[in-house]
Amino acid sequence: GGDTTTIVEVDLTDPASPSVANEVEVEGSFLNARLVGDTAHVVVRSQPLGFSFVHPTGPDSVDAAIEANQKILANSSLEQWLPRAASRDGEGGVTESELVDCSRVLAPSQFSGFGMLNVIDVNVDGPLATTTTSVLGDGTTVYASSEALYIAGTRWVGPAPFEEAAQDDQAQSRLEELAEQYSTDLHKIDISDGSTSNVASGHVLGSPLNHFAMSEADGVLRIATTAGAPWSDGADESESALTTLRVEGDALVRVGQVGDMGRGETIRSVRYVGDTAYVVTFEQIDPFYTVDLSDPENPQVLGELKIPGFSSYLHPIGEGRVLGVGSDADEESGVVTGAKVSLFDVTDLAAPQEIAVWTAPDGWND
Repeated sequence: GGDTTTIVEVDLTDPASPSVANEVEVEGSFLNARLVGDTAHVVVRSQPLGFSFVHPTGPDSVDAAIEANQKILANSSLEQWLPRAASRDGEGGVTESELVDCSRVLAPSQFSGFGMLNVIDVNVDGPLATTTTSVLGDGTTVYASSEALYIAGTRWVGPAPFEEAAQDDQAQSRLEELAEQYSTDLHKIDISDGSTSNVASGHVLGSPLNHFAMSEADGVLRIATTAGAPWSDGADESESALTTLRVEGDALVRVGQVGDMGRGETIRSVRYVGDTAYVVTFEQIDPFYTVDLSDPENPQVLGELKIPGFSSYLHPIGEGRVLGVGSDADEESGVVTGAKVSLFDVTDLAAPQEIAVWTAPDGWND
């Protein structure tokens, strides 16, 4: 009754009559996939089944609910946790099994949720065959380098008292505390040998915009995030930062950080080119930042350019040039007035310039 994801191998030997050669259907929802070399790394999210957790009815019943839920977990079976898979060959034969062996399920030392991130390795240079590594946790954003797969997702910090916050000062204070703690869990999975192994986990404050906010160089992850929670109204206090992390043992540990980008604003686009990052934030005007990442322990903002509107996508188009595609906006109010394309000259990273602009009043883009 839940979501399933299907991986299909199509036989194109006879172009006039393609046929399904093999098929693997797994429990869980498709998150994303990345092709590196001859291996497609397919990420599927699954949830444990059949848990009827007890919810507290008030402050006095919290301890009892925790005790009851701990017993439910202690008595759970392997079948409730591990997703299943069904393999079908071209002749209709079906083989069912657990998607992943228990020895290939990894749990971060820091609790990352009850869900499971299943990374299914599919060899695309031969008959359909899969192996899976799973991480106990959740995620929403996938980035891959040639050496590693990174999965990022919101860190669980406890239930947020939305309904009570309007009338209860204590609940409002709790919401503000949760907004300050709003963080992103990160899982790095080594794919350097063509299959997934050796997971390391960590976290950063805030949340990334999308997979363009992440990049890896020489084993160092660079990630741009904006602090604060989506429900937070403290926009004046929001701040964006770029953090560098490296693996130490089974942990992703922060090695450097540069912040104070766009106070009161949120990140709208990020792009990495070598040891340089371009970051755009926005509230009323568009600060375009250039960040030097050549020293991972000491990243530095080199330049800043303030212009109306914002770029929601950045694309390097040659030596010293970056194209920004996004929205035009009123300089005083920040109200979007149409679509905008900007050409940036970044030859001097300390003094980026907008050298050409094209706008479409009343236009829009996503």
